[in-house]
Amino acid sequence: MDFHAEVIVLSQRDFREADALVTLFAREQGKQRAVARGLKKPSSSLRPCLQPFCHSRLHVRRGRELGLVTQGRALNFFPDLREDIEATAMAAYLMELVEKGLEEADPHPRLFDDLLQVLQHLECRAAAAPLLLRWFELRLAAETGYRPHLQECADCGTGRPGKHFSVSQGGLLCDRCAGAAAGTLSLDGESCALLLALGGARPDTVLRLRASARAQALLEEVLGRHLEYHLDRRFVFRQLLRSLRAPGAGSGRRPAAD
Repeated sequence: MDFHAEVIVLSQRDFREADALVTLFAREQGKQRAVARGLKKPSSSLRPCLQPFCHSRLHVRRGRELGLVTQGRALNFFPDLREDIEATAMAAYLMELVEKGLEEADPHPRLFDDLLQVLQHLECRAAAAPLLLRWFELRLAAETGYRPHLQECADCGTGRPGKHFSVSQGGLLCDRCAGAAAGTLSLDGESCALLLALGGARPDTVLRLRASARAQALLEEVLGRHLEYHLDRRFVFRQLLRSLRAPGAGSGRRPAAD
């Protein structure tokens, strides 16, 4: 049965001579894979609406294994986001999180709306962009059943959480359990408070949060390792973002065209 879908394009890969295989995150149908025939041809009418992290409305014909995109219209191409290297890498990381984190045909309409909001904020080059990534990581963890334990000890379930995060246990540990655990990640007061704030925030609230570089780096490490451990995936664009921020990596903004 054919379906019309509001989608965010997660990725695009070569498939046969002129075709492409696209992975889509559909608001009502979840993650879907489909073939776009002739997409690699310059004359293809589907090219503008099937670029990675494009927000589009598509008509998809269902097949036995893969769908077929027959029509499409771009709703938001996010052109300004694509003019900044670091923002583009952030968007690519978000796409990778969803593609590797979700099962096929498993709808997550709230996560779709969350992803779209984060992309819209990235398009405006929000100063809180890194915190928006951390917020979305928490949202993805919650939607996939791996929400970190932040309000109670992830081990005993009764102790008051301290400043030690256990990736294997999936959250903060109380001081007693942390003393007997191996391989915990130590946080400080600011990063703990930030983690708790992000866990119950909305995107507009995240935009008002302020945090030191150290606290943000700690959260990036903790949540990245949490997702990689529980989803059993490695995220390439997470490492790319780190390299872009390394000393000598440049400003990240593409040079203006002549």
